[in-house]
Amino acid sequence: MNALNFCAFGMCVAPKLWISETVSFDQAVGSRNFGEQMPEQREKDSVLIVAPNAVDNGGIDLFSLPAERRISTLNSDRDTNTGMVMAVQPILRNGGQVTLVVGYESGHTAVWVTASAVNERATWKWVQTYSHQSHSQPILSLDVSPDHEFYITCSADAILAKHPIPTDGLLQTPSKIVNTKHAGQQGVQIRSDGKIFATAGWDKKARVYSTKTMKELAVLKWHKEGCYTIVLADVLGQQIVGDMEIEGQRATAALSLEKIRKARLKKAQEMHWLAAGGKDGKISLWDIY
Repeated sequence: MNALNFCAFGMCVAPKLWISETVSFDQAVGSRNFGEQMPEQREKDSVLIVAPNAVDNGGIDLFSLPAERRISTLNSDRDTNTGMVMAVQPILRNGGQVTLVVGYESGHTAVWVTASAVNERATWKWVQTYSHQSHSQPILSLDVSPDHEFYITCSADAILAKHPIPTDGLLQTPSKIVNTKHAGQQGVQIRSDGKIFATAGWDKKARVYSTKTMKELAVLKWHKEGCYTIVLADVLGQQIVGDMEIEGQRATAALSLEKIRKARLKKAQEMHWLAAGGKDGKISLWDIY
């Protein structure tokens, strides 16, 4: 991997459907050694790792674990000078079709998909289904919505952009672009319910936005230096939360103090937490919507 690239690697779980019951694991990941059967590998999901290419700064390598080998390479866009890859996130959908969401040094972002669902004998042919330059500065972070319908990009500039993730054709129009008036947004993450997302800013503040309207909902001020990373805890369904509250009430009435303590601890762990990390070396924890 290219150690001089700023981009963090991305990963996703590749389901068992990638590997048929009649071929070896080596065949499934593209090896030329078709001899030995490895059923113990077929029983496990593999992990797809994506990282910038070691030679081509605009290219991306895809690796498979536990096979520990490169299974495909997406070359840089020859029609657009995108610069190096700054952020990348892989997703799987449509029964095995691999999609790469990429942010570049030039401020461009693109969506690449395999021409068909990937299986043990498929040739990995990449097709670009979306491309747009929403930012004037390098893209620093991006995140894909839980339903894989859109993604958010942030940059060293003041722009937040919402983009579609088409499966075919070639779109070149973003869903929405917002000028936040404050440059330098280092990190972004969409919450698991898809309703809100949060950003980490160089202006020492974390901010919360609506994914639907892209309007600012909250400004979180605490850090003394710039915020560099942000993370949102997963949100449970309303039924699960309600069951937990009922259980907590029963515990208050009848169960031991130890069980009450565990119930409260579990509830605290499943609140709507937001954590922000700053250049000051500190992490702030917030309970939000």
